[in-house]
Amino acid sequence: MTLSNLSELLEHGHCNYCCFDLGRRVQALTAAEFAAIAAQQTPYPYPHQHQAQFAVVFWPQLQQQPEPFIWLLKLPLDERGLLDHQAQQNFISQVVALLGQQITATLSEQQQQQLQQSPYLFSPSTVQQAALHAQLRQYFKQPPSLHFEAVASYLHQPQQQPWQQLGVQGIHDVAVRLEQLERLQHQLLNHLDSFPVPFLQALAQALEHPQLPLTMVEPLLTMLPQLPAERQLLVWRILASRAEHPAVQQALTQLVQQPLEPTHASDLLVLVAMRLWPALLPSSSNNGSLLASYIEQLAAHHHAELRLALLNELVRLPAIRPHLLALLRRNDNATPLRQLWQQLSGATPCN
Repeated sequence: MTLSNLSELLEHGHCNYCCFDLGRRVQALTAAEFAAIAAQQTPYPYPHQHQAQFAVVFWPQLQQQPEPFIWLLKLPLDERGLLDHQAQQNFISQVVALLGQQITATLSEQQQQQLQQSPYLFSPSTVQQAALHAQLRQYFKQPPSLHFEAVASYLHQPQQQPWQQLGVQGIHDVAVRLEQLERLQHQLLNHLDSFPVPFLQALAQALEHPQLPLTMVEPLLTMLPQLPAERQLLVWRILASRAEHPAVQQALTQLVQQPLEPTHASDLLVLVAMRLWPALLPSSSNNGSLLASYIEQLAAHHHAELRLALLNELVRLPAIRPHLLALLRRNDNATPLRQLWQQLSGATPCN
């Protein structure tokens, strides 16, 4: 039997499975979303550096207490943003050559080494691994790691223990459970302006992956103007999972319509393109003015390589692409935008 894509491989292997995107955020993909991506019926929605990155977690259908297998996959995308068919075929061939279609069979040490040599498997960053493990524990209704209690205790009373002793995994375990931990939400907000910056950075890296509790959005936006610029950037990162929230879009629009502080302009432009990009999508509360203002700021930025790199990242996002191209192709654009369009069209196909 010929298997045309990864979804078919999992189905014919008699597996239950779940998938997590590891591109821009660590977030779950539904089985239907993954099947459509694998079958090239829809573009991969979160490309990063022209690649798709995801975790495929699978286990035998009849297993009562799942002990899952995990493939951490990095696959190239074609010029249409679709998962490269040949790359999928190559990986499927490697798996079938080792295991046949019994993909949950136990691998020998030699087989494990052979599979690990596949160019389509990769090692995520420490942050990605912690975010994935936290979400998997929650998905399988398992308790958090042993580091959870120490982080929860620190959030309640930061002055009682040194933050350097906290485990990264514990921070991510708190992040994925924050929706159910109302007291911790309040404590986090109360201490946000006094947490050591390195701890706040680790917290922001964890909170950008799961959905931030909606009750925290307005308080965070209210606090923003009172914080130093470095902390403001970290709060924006915390808000990344709620980038499409009307209040977030409005606040971000006000920010990018003003001259950006030179020392943090690059950081903000990168943060919007890589984490807050859903805010750029036109909506009932945002008629496209945010995208236009952001692109104007990008066009005015002094660093040509950064301009082109961020523009290339945005234009490859399927949801953003048509709006961005329509904006850049307007005949009445000012000179900086026309130059930006010339840069982009000279560097990448834009049909």
